[in-house]
Amino acid sequence: FKELKEQNKELKKPMDFPETKEEQKSIEEDLNKAKENLEESERQEQQKTKESKQNNAKKKQKSASRKMKRLSEKMQQSLMQMQGEMLEEDIENLRRIVDNLIRFSEEQEDLMLSFKNIEGSHPTYSKKLKKQHILKKYFEHIDDSIYTLSLRMTKMTAKIQDDIADAHYNINQSLYNISENKIAYGVKNQQFTMTAANNLASFLSDLLDSAQNPSTGQGSGKGKSKGFSLPDIIKKQGDMLSKMEKAGKSKGEGKSGKEGNKKQGESSKNKQGENSEQIKGELYKIYQEQNALRQQLKDLMKQAGSKGRAGNKALKQMEELEKMLLKEGITNKVIQKMQNLKHELLKLDKALFKQGEDNKRKSNINRKEFELQNIKKIQTEKLYFNPNEILNRQALPLRSNYKKKVQEYFSKE
Repeated sequence: FKELKEQNKELKKPMDFPETKEEQKSIEEDLNKAKENLEESERQEQQKTKESKQNNAKKKQKSASRKMKRLSEKMQQSLMQMQGEMLEEDIENLRRIVDNLIRFSEEQEDLMLSFKNIEGSHPTYSKKLKKQHILKKYFEHIDDSIYTLSLRMTKMTAKIQDDIADAHYNINQSLYNISENKIAYGVKNQQFTMTAANNLASFLSDLLDSAQNPSTGQGSGKGKSKGFSLPDIIKKQGDMLSKMEKAGKSKGEGKSGKEGNKKQGESSKNKQGENSEQIKGELYKIYQEQNALRQQLKDLMKQAGSKGRAGNKALKQMEELEKMLLKEGITNKVIQKMQNLKHELLKLDKALFKQGEDNKRKSNINRKEFELQNIKKIQTEKLYFNPNEILNRQALPLRSNYKKKVQEYFSKE
């Protein structure tokens, strides 16, 4: 613990460890008593007294061992909670950086286009040059944010530094060329600045997708969140429920041995202790996947617009489930919460289907237009198939004597 605290102080952002003084004191007392009993057993000449002291030492050693395991679990739980909070914080910071880069690129493009259409003598020339100075400061703030985040996210490679250096160089060159009335060269530099900013935004967007979806890994990034549908999320939630139930069974193994003799009880505890680390690793994976699913559902509900408000209850349940995973681990209560969440997602899918917002692919036929075309076609055909009816019913511009002859003609037919 002493070494751990010293290493923690050396971090740029030290971690907040839980208070463990009482646990440490209790473990130290058990170890000291075990040591005293062993030393006394060495001094005893009578066999029974020696064995008694040794047995007392074993009990204290076992007690210290159990307390160490509990302390280890407490530290592991605290670490998982901190990692989860840090992951959410990193994702939020990364999202802001990507948004700022996109905004910077758009403003740089607008400024570049405006410089293409003016000359050095234009009255707004100095204002536009000042705008380029403002964008330079804006990008410097983005660079600082990227540097701070890179200290926490190891996936931010050296390629980022190349794009940042290109952007800084071309911003400075554009300022120099424009101030020297070399507008064409300045515009080219602005174009290169935009390219560097867009490359940065693309890379960090892929990194953001990777952080939000740890199970899928880092991919192309473009349009990835749109590729998920509610049935996909429900299926993944069901898979995680199965993992939770399996991990819960592994955690519960060995408890039946309590009704047997002491040796069976001790072996069951040892077996449970061996599975402890595996369960913790599985728990953290489940937490990451659950966090990624919540983000996918959130994005999906945004795309649904006003109809997406129906998913607020499911999103809230997901958030509560993540907190329970960090605080309680894998328990029957948490498993029940996940079962309720799956049921809520199924209800949401059914509700969206009724509203006509189902995400499954379906064909839409313009029946109204199709029927109108058919009716028009039929009416046109009647004009040709019933010429006698038309001539008979329509008022023809004829004199009265000719009208009589026409009527006689049709009446004979």
